[in-house]
Amino acid sequence: MTSRVPGLPVRGISQARLADLFDAPGCPLCRHAERSTARFLESMLWERVSDVGFQRELVEAGGFCGRHTRQVIVTDRRRMGGTLGSAILFGALLGARIRALDEARRHRGRTRVKRIAATRATPQCPACAQGEVAVSGAIDGFLEVAAEAAWANALGSAAFCVDHLGRLMVAGASSDAWRSIEDRQVARLRELHGRLADFVHHSSQDRRHLRTDDEERAADEATALLAGEDL
Repeated sequence: MTSRVPGLPVRGISQARLADLFDAPGCPLCRHAERSTARFLESMLWERVSDVGFQRELVEAGGFCGRHTRQVIVTDRRRMGGTLGSAILFGALLGARIRALDEARRHRGRTRVKRIAATRATPQCPACAQGEVAVSGAIDGFLEVAAEAAWANALGSAAFCVDHLGRLMVAGASSDAWRSIEDRQVARLRELHGRLADFVHHSSQDRRHLRTDDEERAADEATALLAGEDL
């Protein structure tokens, strides 16, 4: 089996999917999470939106996080050609929220505060959970191939965000093969930090002519590095 990414040897479908995460700039693990959640949302809107049991599970989980709530309706419009699926799911979620608020309004004092606070709790977003499963699996897969030269080069060169790099460093702590990859990744962070400092230094009126294109890009790269990539 061959990879769409030149030079990366693959054995089986799972490695081919990992190799495809290097087919564009940016953090491969952010990309994997995004693709996985996109497939989940498409499948959900196509197959499960009218499933009363799924609606109940979604209500009990507190719905979607803010980002994936917005992505639900974007996916609905793009893939399904309308907003019917979103209306069904959001109707179930909003109905549950109204019932909880009505119940809270019957109380006073601390009980009222606690019940209202419960309606504002961070949801156990199923789309986030799907992305997390995908990322965990990819991390395991990356560590399995880290000893192979082509994979080590791809992993060392990849623009992992800080969060995903940290997770890789924890998972690969006992791997000798990972150490050289980690060295390259930390060197990448230091290089970006230096470009940020140079950009600041060259921002005074008398030094602006010294700015380079790499320095101009530094803040955008740091944003993706620190915040992860919303692909």
